[in-house]
Amino acid sequence: MKKSLVLFVLLLAVPGCSVWYDFTAYFNLYYNASLAFEQAETVIKEQKKDNLALLEPQIPSSANTSLTKVIEKCSRILQFDAQSSFVDDALLMIGKSFYYQKVYIKAMRKFEELIAMGESSDLIPEAKLWLAKTQMQQKNYTQALDLLNGLKADPETEDEILAAANFEELKYLISIENYDEAFKAANELVKFSEDDVLNAEVLYKMGDIYFQRGDFTNSADSYKRVLDFEPVYEFEINSLIRYAAALRNLDRPTDALRALLELRGEVKYSDKYDYIDLEMGKTYSELGQKERALAVFYEADTAYAQSVQLGNIRYEIGYLYENSLANYDSAAVYYSKALSSTATVEYLPLIRFKADLFNKYITLRNNHRLNQRNFLYATDSAAFVTDSIAFYASADSTAETETTDPNVNPTTTQPRERERTIEPELNEPVKPVTVKPGQKQGIPPVRPILSGDSLMVVAARSAFDLGNLFFNDFNIIDSAFYYYRQILDEYPKNPYAPQVLYALAGCHLVDGDSISADSIYRYIYSTFTEDKIINIIAPKIGKPVIDFDFDPAKEIYVAAEEHFLGGKYQDALQQLYKIFSTYPESPLASKSLYTYGFILEREMKKPDSALTVYDSLIAKYPASPYAQKVTPAVQFVRSEKERIRQQVQDSLNRLKEPVKKDSVITPQKPEAAPEEMKEEQDEEKKEEESGEDPEKKTGEQAFIYRSNQWQLQLNSPVGTRYNYPSFRLLCRLSG
Repeated sequence: MKKSLVLFVLLLAVPGCSVWYDFTAYFNLYYNASLAFEQAETVIKEQKKDNLALLEPQIPSSANTSLTKVIEKCSRILQFDAQSSFVDDALLMIGKSFYYQKVYIKAMRKFEELIAMGESSDLIPEAKLWLAKTQMQQKNYTQALDLLNGLKADPETEDEILAAANFEELKYLISIENYDEAFKAANELVKFSEDDVLNAEVLYKMGDIYFQRGDFTNSADSYKRVLDFEPVYEFEINSLIRYAAALRNLDRPTDALRALLELRGEVKYSDKYDYIDLEMGKTYSELGQKERALAVFYEADTAYAQSVQLGNIRYEIGYLYENSLANYDSAAVYYSKALSSTATVEYLPLIRFKADLFNKYITLRNNHRLNQRNFLYATDSAAFVTDSIAFYASADSTAETETTDPNVNPTTTQPRERERTIEPELNEPVKPVTVKPGQKQGIPPVRPILSGDSLMVVAARSAFDLGNLFFNDFNIIDSAFYYYRQILDEYPKNPYAPQVLYALAGCHLVDGDSISADSIYRYIYSTFTEDKIINIIAPKIGKPVIDFDFDPAKEIYVAAEEHFLGGKYQDALQQLYKIFSTYPESPLASKSLYTYGFILEREMKKPDSALTVYDSLIAKYPASPYAQKVTPAVQFVRSEKERIRQQVQDSLNRLKEPVKKDSVITPQKPEAAPEEMKEEQDEEKKEEESGEDPEKKTGEQAFIYRSNQWQLQLNSPVGTRYNYPSFRLLCRLSG
């Protein structure tokens, strides 16, 4: 806008035709276009949430409409006022408008047109900058960086353009996570940029990156420098809070707490009290004041029910219960609550992981307790009777107390929010329950159905799963050791003994007791000779590895394959049959039968023999993949053979049946037979008297004979049965 006013004043001072062109172009088109562009660009910048994001967001529809008008007006300048001095400005505005509208090809064309004008325009550096921005959006990073480096290397490039070039390079470096170079670009940007708001945002972003990388010294320095510029409110308060968090991670919790307490005393930061309290609770915990930390978290949990930090606060409560108080039940409750609450991005993966882990723990723990009780009841009937009596007696006593005590006031028994107990069941809202005398509460003891041996295996397995959870996921060796020892002591005949001992040796190794671990390894190797776990142990104690997969049929099968490839099919069949007959339990037995049938079918062309072999394969090894492969084909062949057999049988049955008279056509008498039939009968009589076999006729006689017979059959009236000698032969020919 300032440039427009300056140009207008200059126009009035310079005479000539060019002044007229500039005057008309300015007032008719350029002024309105530049005003619309500034308004659209302001809306776009206000809507943009992350200035350091590499890709441009979608612009508001109002801004898009304004930019379309800008393109129309500036295009008219290029078309009708090409001699004015606003041509380069029009090209730049059109290019920028296309850039914001994400029409990058047209934007690049306009910037290149402007650059081609050469020294006649002072907008060339800005056009190169925007061309580089457009190349970035097109993911032509090499070309974009070349343009940016050219601008930075040019000594005549203004500081504003240099700062913008460093800013574009910074966005790219952050997107590819090249943070070392990003820090350099950020420092260069702050050096040349006069935009204090942008500088504050860049330093805040650098502080976040340093913090995520664990460089808390540079993180604290970056957060502190944010206040040297003019940050927006969000960056101002967040940088102050995160500065305190960086101090805490630099082993300066006292300084961190002092900074947070100062923020907590500022009323203008009241909308961030949830975030401040979260960091205060973590700082108290770092100072060793666990109860004070819990108190702060409890109050925040109650006061900020709609806060985005609620999930973070509940996660920290669960973390305290887990790691400081070793109360896993309460930790599980708060991790579950955190999962159903709103949380910030950095906390979400932590919350999901802990909620899933503790849900798994609670499930395994409860299953193991149930399995322990069932095993006890199955092996000790007196324990079942004792527990049942105690359960019903306790239920009756509780019911009597609750119905006869007039001094109980339900409103006074509810704990206050700040006086919560750490037991998980008391942290949940309790619904009032009216208990009548004799009414039972809880789950009564149930006598198990399974045998003691089966329940022992189940209980050992659940204990083993719990031990593994503590060893692998919680990394609490003492708890893992406890459950592994419980399996060996309480369930000595369980099938998991080798695995449990191996895990127990791992616990000793973590504790640095390699002697005990080596002793356990040697015991496993010498005792559980049939378990494959000994091959894992063997290298640790210098023992040989055992081949559990050894199969004597392998060598025979290899020999059969060599015979097959050499074309010696009979020798191959002998070797394959030897596998089937000698090692019927071998995994290669079914394969050998399949190969046997394959050779008969494909190479020796004996499908009937192959079918017999396939039948044996299906009968002996129905679950093998080879039996499943040939079953459809065998079933099809069998069904086809049965169909053909049935057809032949039906034809024979029809021949034996007497010919029924037709109810419509009256059969002719034998004496009324056609003349040619009589002639044929006479001829057949002569042949019979001469002893000549009609089937032995050859050449033309045979052809005439068979043709006559078929013609007789076709011309005979339906239902007529003639008694002549050629009927038998005719049936044979037609069948």
